[in-house]
Amino acid sequence: MFPFSLSVFWVGFLRGYFKKKKTIGVYSVVVGNPNIGGVGKTPFVIWLVLALQKKGKKVGVVTRGYKATYYARKPYVAYASYDVRWLGDEGALIGERCHCPVVAYHDRFLAAQALMKAYQPELIIFDDGLQYRTIDFSLKICLFNRKIAVGNGYMIPGGPLRAPLSSMEGVDFILNIAGAQPALVKKNYFWVYHSVTKEERLLSSFQQCTLIIGIADPDPVIQHVKRYNANIEIILLNDHQSCSLGFLKEALLFSAVIMTEKDWIKIKSYLDINDDVWILPLMLEVHPVIEEALLTKIMKDCL
Repeated sequence: MFPFSLSVFWVGFLRGYFKKKKTIGVYSVVVGNPNIGGVGKTPFVIWLVLALQKKGKKVGVVTRGYKATYYARKPYVAYASYDVRWLGDEGALIGERCHCPVVAYHDRFLAAQALMKAYQPELIIFDDGLQYRTIDFSLKICLFNRKIAVGNGYMIPGGPLRAPLSSMEGVDFILNIAGAQPALVKKNYFWVYHSVTKEERLLSSFQQCTLIIGIADPDPVIQHVKRYNANIEIILLNDHQSCSLGFLKEALLFSAVIMTEKDWIKIKSYLDINDDVWILPLMLEVHPVIEEALLTKIMKDCL
């Protein structure tokens, strides 16, 4: 697979090499990762947006809209209503959790311009795009999973890298999500909440339930749920794959259904109060030293 990996590298390199870097016009933060797989990029973006909102900042988010059902011919701007068909599951989840403007488009620069025109944010956070060499970002944050690490050093499909290691050059914060002293820790709660009523319920209280999960790294979530409830059936989907309404209704005939927030957002509009669907929330813990250093720098620079 090495020739294909080399092709991916050169295409990305040449696309950025011959283009002049553009300046967004407002403070811009990009959150990316060189590894494939789930490193917690979207949960971290949610955490960062909420943390900055608490400090009084007006924040907007730019996303690619990966795996969106509809392809936007121009930047799709969303606020108050977040359609997963246009934003993709990650973009829609960010909007639902943060209640901030979200723009989806393959051209990050044009997306940022549309966001500034519509909502005049004080700063823009880019969910992914570290390898996007044509934008002069104000702050670069790289999430790095040492469990995956760099492997053979090749890009996909011959290796575990989705961007060359050179994309980490000039990065302001490299945050490890695995190892003895990780900067970020992803944890699920021991309770779930109803998809419509928001009623909370302990995982251990279910007599029988089905976990429908379609994320990049499902094993930690599966083990977490089994720790609290052994009477659970597991249905695995591919990452970003949506559970069909018919399949969900069939599963509900036999037991309650538990989903992650990322899976729930894909079918949110189809659920009603009678559906026994429960959401497993994700908590992201950021090391206090990292949290203080990161937020202090952003608040100081974004004046």
